[in-house]
Amino acid sequence: MKKLDRQIKEWLRERNVYFGIQIKDAELADFLRRVRPVTTDHELVRIGEARDGGYLLPDDLEGISYCFSPRESIELKQYF
Repeated sequence: MKKLDRQIKEWLRERNVYFGIQIKDAELADFLRRVRPVTTDHELVRIGEARDGGYLLPDDLEGISYCFSPRESIELKQYF
């Protein structure tokens, strides 16, 4: 069954069909009103695989043991 599941997901991915969590428009609007960028004195570092888009994070990772990104294909590596 897992093989069939993978094949179906790959078939959908090839056609740019993705599934995600659905939220109400009002909830999304409320979140977007509250989220704000934060200024930092730290340089930004890129975390992520070479071709995945990655994430820019402040270079203030001391004390952080793990960094997880929820996505369908997860490849865990130690970046710091």
